[in-house]
Amino acid sequence: HLEARVGRCDDWRVGRDATFETGTLSVGGFRRKSDLRHHLDDTGGTVRIGLAVHGQGSRHDDHHVEIHHHVGHTTSTLVANVACGGRSRSVGTGRLVIDVGADGTDAGQVFRNLLLSQGARADAIPELEVLADDVSAIHGAASASIDDDQLHYLTSRGLDPDEATSMIVEGFLADAFRPIAAAEARRTLRDRLTVHLDCARIT
Repeated sequence: HLEARVGRCDDWRVGRDATFETGTLSVGGFRRKSDLRHHLDDTGGTVRIGLAVHGQGSRHDDHHVEIHHHVGHTTSTLVANVACGGRSRSVGTGRLVIDVGADGTDAGQVFRNLLLSQGARADAIPELEVLADDVSAIHGAASASIDDDQLHYLTSRGLDPDEATSMIVEGFLADAFRPIAAAEARRTLRDRLTVHLDCARIT
């Protein structure tokens, strides 16, 4: 059978009062690895990142996201939502660097993992290097299976368990794109997610 391997390496620089938004939907293939780096080089710069990963079968994802605040009064947001089923594996690393003197920085990152099977595994590795004092740097990571009460609520409304699970997964992954302010980009990402999940159910 065909095993697709995909690698990606980005390096972005954000200047004064500029806003950079990016959304990544990581689906399909066998192995994916990405190294995504973002540099805030001047005051007023903003970075917003949404990452959604759907692992199936024996798929392996490895995503490294780095956000580097070189100066103060800059803002960054990273939301990474990962849903893993089968025997899939995901590793997500979020590295946040705030340089000396970069006071007034406002940075936050969160990794959420949804485990859909006993054989799935998802690891989140936050790395913080904060060298300034007057900053807001928030990070979080959590892993859980589908909430039984949520599943029961949907099945009690007439959905079968597979439909209910798909609805929960779709809502969970789509929420990764919440930081993206550009409505058209957010809508495109969510539409592509819906198509992927529909195809995944068929196959």
